[in-house]
Amino acid sequence: MRWCGTIAGDLAVHGCAAVELCAGFARTNIGRIFRAVDGKATVGAARFDTPPPWRQKRCQGRSGHGFCP
Repeated sequence: MRWCGTIAGDLAVHGCAAVELCAGFARTNIGRIFRAVDGKATVGAARFDTPPPWRQKRCQGRSGHGFCP
């Protein structure tokens, strides 16, 4: 997901005020996005106390990406 910082940076430059990430983003990618927005947007990420369910079981959700919706 090295491209995630590039996309977030572009969004911030074009006026996006906040980027909210799902729990599927690793801490390294959250950091990459945080650095890419360079203070132009707020970055938030969902976290779980225990591993999220999609790390324990894969399924075919609506989006077809292989994780539960």
